[in-house]
Amino acid sequence: MTRHASVASPTPRIRRHRVLFALLLAWPGSSWGDSLVLVSDLNGRYGSTSYHQRVDQAAATIVNLQPDLVVSAGDMVAGQAPTGLQDETLEAMWAAFAESFIEPLTSAQIPFAITAGNHDGSAYPGFERDRKAFERHWRDRAPPGLLPGSEWPWRYAMRQGGLLAITFDGTLPGVVPVRERDFVAKMLATHGESAVWTVVWSHLPFWPLAQNREREIIRDTGFLDLLHEHGVDAYVSGHHHLYFAGVDEAGMLHVSVAALGGNARRFATGGERQGPGLATLKLHNGQLAVEGRLAPEFRSAVAPESLPKTIRGSAGTLRRVEGPVSLRN
Repeated sequence: MTRHASVASPTPRIRRHRVLFALLLAWPGSSWGDSLVLVSDLNGRYGSTSYHQRVDQAAATIVNLQPDLVVSAGDMVAGQAPTGLQDETLEAMWAAFAESFIEPLTSAQIPFAITAGNHDGSAYPGFERDRKAFERHWRDRAPPGLLPGSEWPWRYAMRQGGLLAITFDGTLPGVVPVRERDFVAKMLATHGESAVWTVVWSHLPFWPLAQNREREIIRDTGFLDLLHEHGVDAYVSGHHHLYFAGVDEAGMLHVSVAALGGNARRFATGGERQGPGLATLKLHNGQLAVEGRLAPEFRSAVAPESLPKTIRGSAGTLRRVEGPVSLRN
């Protein structure tokens, strides 16, 4: 496909070498790290302690797919209730999520990497109880391959085969906080050049995808430039409840993941509401193939032509992906 490059875009750092087969096998993690399933926004109504059957079906589908890694872009339980939730309710919510989604993956020995969303770990004042529950639940559930300097579960970097995956606490719209920016910069500078490919993810996207959520995005071109400078291959997000895959003006892939929970949304550009789903992201022969899959059976792929051709925002233009995307360097 045609790659859209901007003259003003930062030049990605060239990785000095591709890692050899023997080094790949020696990296932390037991897999190659070239096959990912992406999920997001699995929660139901505020305080819900049960999950829609499609969440169970998604877990079963993932077990059949046997990816190297499952990545969640947040909102795994329905916290952030206006009146607040008690510890007992929060514990019951996380226990329900573990039963419906985590346990099938654990039994199948499929690593699960997470990030906080506004409903399960909002950084807004007033939701400290939610964040403490998030931390308690994930304290002893770190995925394999966690790298030194990680601050699990809020911000961390991990190796999975040739993949470098980095997440940060991205629950607040606007400019990325200094602590998060500095952490991502450090992990990219330390580990980026030796990775075969790099994915960064958090809850919020850079572009205004969904109707009525146009302002609930990361508005920070400096942070986006940082990702470009270090040659990040893909940025993954949730929150907008829509599947969309596009490349920005510097050639980086952005994947917005559909919701597995409720509240279907339509694009800010109009059209029909998009149903629940998940996404797959695979590396093959130096190219990334991304696909949205719709519930309930997750066999039907989202047709690229059903998505907007472009999404425009303060960070420029995001152009719809219609085929494999080459690694950036």
